[in-house]
Amino acid sequence: YLTGDGTVGQKGEGATIFPEPKYECPDMEKCCELAAQQLRERKAGREEAAQEQGEEGPLLLIPSKAGRALLFRSHTPHLDLDSGAVHGACPAGPGGKWVVQRWFRTTSQHKKGYPRDEKHDGPSGL
Repeated sequence: YLTGDGTVGQKGEGATIFPEPKYECPDMEKCCELAAQQLRERKAGREEAAQEQGEEGPLLLIPSKAGRALLFRSHTPHLDLDSGAVHGACPAGPGGKWVVQRWFRTTSQHKKGYPRDEKHDGPSGL
């Protein structure tokens, strides 16, 4: 969460933040700054992150937690880029932060594709 002076408090360390969808963030470096500014404009000292619905649209802050998975799509069902998927990350706390990403696609991205890796790709047919 953000403290009264706008700095990140313990519960906000390592969180993923999604800005309000009315804003476009074509420059990914600016996205985190935009989302952090929007958080500063909200009530300071929120203990638990929650989706907050207002006139301008939703803002979502998801605190980091061991074992938590955060899944979101980057495209709409019509295959357009989903501006609601633009996100940034709060600074990591003193213990650092580990991130594992997995990209899921509904279609092959290459005509030939990649050879299957039985160790990491899971059972055949997935």
